[in-house]
Amino acid sequence: MDKKNNISISSMIQKGRKVDEAVPVVMMTHDAVERDVNKALAEIDQMDCVAGPTIVIRVEEGSQG
Repeated sequence: MDKKNNISISSMIQKGRKVDEAVPVVMMTHDAVERDVNKALAEIDQMDCVAGPTIVIRVEEGSQG
């Protein structure tokens, strides 16, 4: 993801891997527009280095009261 998609990465986790094995990468972004996220994910899914389709889990900030 880059500046053109208006998305800022808050944190990223990548665990070790075995030889010739895909590595899951988990990214948390700052607040972002869903359209921008979908555009970035479509670009990521087209990369040769990506082993499978991306998975999105929406995290919303809730109010406590």
